[in-house]
Amino acid sequence: MGNSPRRSADRATAVLLAVVWATACLHCDRGSPEQQDRPASASQMTDAQARTLSRLMPEPRIINTHEHLMDHPQALAWLEATNRRVGIVSTAVVASSRFTFYLDKSGFVDHHDNNEFLCRLAREHPGRYYAFVTFDPEEDDIVGKLEAYMGRGATGVKLYTGHGAKTGDGRPFHVCPLDDRKLLPLYDYCQAQRIPICLHINMGKFAAEARRVFERYPDLPIIVPHCALWSGKLSKLDKLLTDYPALLTDLSFGWWYTVPAFRRFDASPPAYREFIIKHQDRFLFGTDVVITAAKSKSAAALTDFFLSYRCVLELEEFDFRDRKGERHRFKGLALPEEVVRKIYRGNFEKLLERTGRSRTIGQRQSARSPWVASANSESATVNGVVLGFHRLSTAW
Repeated sequence: MGNSPRRSADRATAVLLAVVWATACLHCDRGSPEQQDRPASASQMTDAQARTLSRLMPEPRIINTHEHLMDHPQALAWLEATNRRVGIVSTAVVASSRFTFYLDKSGFVDHHDNNEFLCRLAREHPGRYYAFVTFDPEEDDIVGKLEAYMGRGATGVKLYTGHGAKTGDGRPFHVCPLDDRKLLPLYDYCQAQRIPICLHINMGKFAAEARRVFERYPDLPIIVPHCALWSGKLSKLDKLLTDYPALLTDLSFGWWYTVPAFRRFDASPPAYREFIIKHQDRFLFGTDVVITAAKSKSAAALTDFFLSYRCVLELEEFDFRDRKGERHRFKGLALPEEVVRKIYRGNFEKLLERTGRSRTIGQRQSARSPWVASANSESATVNGVVLGFHRLSTAW
């Protein structure tokens, strides 16, 4: 009897530890603390669609070819957590100036700090991250700096010259024509060394300049992201891809323009499906959300956005909650398995092989979605609505 209080205290301690352990397990299973703050319906919607995707493609092993990443531990942690949940095993991170992260009046500055961070990330995680460094066209010795970056882990170059938007310091990104003489040495070097360039171009504004670059450098590996800003003008995009067979593009629309892009797909799924199938060797998977430490870019929010890029390609219908928390229902493209496979990784792998920069994808990050174990039914229901999806013909 004399030890009873001690035993009671021990039992209380054990119970407390068990509760803490169970809470920690639940927390890990839910992904991140900010996911707890989302409405239950939002979490259920994401989980249900993710389970549907997991049944269609248990191990997609996606390469995200277009994302920005701030040098901040929280930003990296959120990206890593999101990648694991979505099935992304590798990311091409494109370097950014301070303006891209803060949208303030800083202008095109601090981009070399981001270059160094991304190169270090690529060195420390070969095959898991690919660094595309950037430059201000007006800075000195770009070729010399690029050569040094290539020696420190860079894979390619990201240029904003064709962007056309204001940087906040009174200057546009488009500080000179795309084929300006100051940029020719960079193009010459990249073509000679087979270094890919992600060249953001607003084709509505700078098509003539862009075409002169494409024609002058037919062997230069160029990615024109965001469907060259012609996702709403398929005839023009079709001619561009037909005229320049070496060009690649991506299906990234970013934090601000995803809803308008999905609305275009939703308005005519057969036309977009046919178009992408026709040019299936030219499209890459990308997100372009711009990962920062802002609470709005939490792992939960990123998971919603990243999964939506899978949904639009794989499903016939899907729900999407935008950055304001508003819910949308869109028609997807339900593309064939072999086309999705090329977009997710095959086309970028061919680019790496073509440029001599292939690397083994890091194996420490599992490609299997954590939802797959609980996906034990043939359909997923959200708020009483059965999700429509296109079943791939064979296992991934």
